[in-house]
Amino acid sequence: MKEIQKLISEIRTDLDSHNNMESYALMFSGYQQISHDLSTPSSTIFNNWAFKEIEAYCTSPDLDDNLIKQLKVSASVPFKIVKLSKPLRFALLFIVSIPVLFLAYHLWINRLSNCSIYSINLTTGAATEAAIFPNAARGFAIGLGF
Repeated sequence: MKEIQKLISEIRTDLDSHNNMESYALMFSGYQQISHDLSTPSSTIFNNWAFKEIEAYCTSPDLDDNLIKQLKVSASVPFKIVKLSKPLRFALLFIVSIPVLFLAYHLWINRLSNCSIYSINLTTGAATEAAIFPNAARGFAIGLGF
C-alpha cells in the first residue's frame, strides 16, 4: 500500500483527464485517510460508492500490478496512452522511422553531390526542398523546430 500511496501522490490532477482506475485510486486514498483521521471504520463511510471496487487492488499485493503500472504512467502528462500500449509504441516507432530511413537513404545516394535540405510539413507529410547545401553531407539531424 505504501508504494501505491507514493504513486497516488505523484498523479497530476491539474487540468488533466483520468481514467476510472486513477480516479478511483485517488478517491479511495482520500476516504481511507479521512476514515483513519476520524477513527471511523471505512465500511461506514463508503459503503455505496463506485470507487470501493478499487479497494482489492490497493490492499492485495497479488492484484496491485495493474494498478501500479497505471499509476506510474499517470504521473506524466504527455503520451500516457503510448506508455501504456505496447502495440501503439511499436506503431509510432514505425511511423517515425519511415522519414528517418528516407532521409538516410537520400543522403547515402547523394553523398558525393550537392545535398538538398528539406522542410517536412507535419500536417500533410509533404517534403519541400528548402535549400541546396553545396558540399556533400556527412550526417543529418531531425528536430521539431523548438
